[in-house]
Amino acid sequence: MKEYNRVARSFLFHPSAFILSPMPLHFTCPHCREQTLVDDRYAGYSGECIQCGRPIVVPGVATAQQRAVAAPARSWFVKLGYWPLILLSGAAVAIAGFGMFTLVMAVVQPAVQAARGNALKTQCARNLRQIGAAMLAYEVDYGTLPPAYVVDAQGQPQHSWRVLILPYLGPAEKDLYRQYNFSVPWNAPENTLVMSRMPKVFACPADKNAQATFETNYQVIVGKNSLFTGKTPTRRSQATDGLGHTILVVETSGTATGWLEPKDLIDGVLTYQVGIDIGGNHAGGANVLMASGETEFLSINMPPEHVQSLVTPASDEPNPLDE
Repeated sequence: MKEYNRVARSFLFHPSAFILSPMPLHFTCPHCREQTLVDDRYAGYSGECIQCGRPIVVPGVATAQQRAVAAPARSWFVKLGYWPLILLSGAAVAIAGFGMFTLVMAVVQPAVQAARGNALKTQCARNLRQIGAAMLAYEVDYGTLPPAYVVDAQGQPQHSWRVLILPYLGPAEKDLYRQYNFSVPWNAPENTLVMSRMPKVFACPADKNAQATFETNYQVIVGKNSLFTGKTPTRRSQATDGLGHTILVVETSGTATGWLEPKDLIDGVLTYQVGIDIGGNHAGGANVLMASGETEFLSINMPPEHVQSLVTPASDEPNPLDE
C-alpha cells in the first residue's frame, strides 16, 4: 500500500494536513486500482489520482467544518503548487538573515569605528611630529624656535609661526613660502592664493571641515608661562622641566583660526580642559607635541592644572606624565 504522503499533491491542500488524521481513509482508485491512505478531512472531495491522473472521488462523508477548511486551501494550492511554501521558507530565511546581519553589525561596527578613530588619531600625531621636526630645524638655522608671530611697525601681529616653518616642511611648502608676501598682512589679497593652498599637515584628519575652510587644528599657547611668549623667540633649552615634559603645540578643534592667521591660544584665557579648548577631535583625549619632538596623548580626565604645568617650561611641580 502506498504511503499517505504519496497523494499529497492531489489531496493535501492545507499546511495542517501534513499531520496524519487519527482515522485515515483506505481508498482504491476505480481506474488503475492504486491503493492509498487519505486524510478523512477530504472525504467526499474529488481530485486527480496520483498514479493515473484520472478524476476520482474520495469515499466517505466530510463535515461542513472540514469542507470549509479544506476547499479554499485546495483551490489556492492547486493553482500555485508548492510556491507558497517556497516563498514562506524564503521569507523566513530572509528574516533570519537580516537578524543575523543586524547582530553581526552590532558587534562589528563599533570595532570598525574604533579602528578608524585610532587611525585618525595616529595620523594627527604624525602631523604634529612633522611640525615638530620643522620647528627643530628652524631652531638649528636661527638659534631659537620660531616666535608665535611676527609684528609690523606698530607692533601688531602680522604673520604666524606656521608661515615661518614652511621651508622645513617639504619642497611644495618651501615653494609656497616663496610666494608669501611678508610686506603685507597675512589676509591681504596678495596672500589669498597662499591661503587657499593650506598644507595638509596643518589639518587634523578627524576634522572634516578644516581643510575646506583653510583652518588649522594645531596651535601654540602664547603667554609668559610658555615657550611662546609672543613676538620674542625662545630656545628649547629654557625648558628646564625637560624637553619631554614641556608642550610646544596642541591639537584644537572649532577655533576658526586660519592657518596663516597670527592667532593662537592664550595663557590666562584657556581653561586647560582636555576635550574643551584643547583637543576635541579624538575620543578620550588630545594629541600634543612636546619640545623633544615627540607626541603625547593627554587623557580627557587629566586635571587642568596638570595640563597647565606641562605648558610651563620651568615648573617645580611633579610632572603628570611620570605619574
